[in-house]
Amino acid sequence: MRANGIHHVGVEYSAVIFTERIKNSALKMAVATGRMPEVEFIWARQRAEGARMCFGQGRDCKESSCRWRSECVELEKYCDLPS
Repeated sequence: MRANGIHHVGVEYSAVIFTERIKNSALKMAVATGRMPEVEFIWARQRAEGARMCFGQGRDCKESSCRWRSECVELEKYCDLPS
């Protein structure tokens, strides 16, 4: 990301770590439940609808009326499980 011509590597790195953490959690959820959320699709829909791409934030998300809220909160259970 850039702000005033300065490249913020830490911000990009944090986004990559968040993305990988959510995708890894989705795989763990798939193994445990047989269901895997389509993370990239959900983020694309959120972006297309002008919403924040917040899927994967679980209980920290303030979007209580989000159509993916229950799946998002459920996904949170798998975030800290060992691979």
